[in-house]
Amino acid sequence: MNVCAEADFRRVDARLNIAYDRLFKSLDPDRRLKLQRAERAWLAFRDAHCIYEASDSEGGSIHRLEVATCKNELTKARIAQLRE
Repeated sequence: MNVCAEADFRRVDARLNIAYDRLFKSLDPDRRLKLQRAERAWLAFRDAHCIYEASDSEGGSIHRLEVATCKNELTKARIAQLRE
C-alpha cells in the first residue's frame, strides 16, 4: 500500500509541475517571481502539514501511507488553484 500511495503521489506531483509550468510561462517576470516564492512556501507548508497530520502514526507501518495520501490530496487541490 505504501508503494502504491507513493507512486500515486509522484504522478500527481508530476501533474502539479505541468500546471505550474503552464502558469509560470504565461506570466510577466514580476509575477513569475511572486509565483515562484508562493510555490516554494506552499511546498514547505504541504510537507510540514502532512508530517503533522500523520504524526499519530509515526514509527508505524501506516505512516508513509498517511503522509503520501495527505500530500496527494493537497497537491490535487493546488493543481486546481493553479489552473484557475
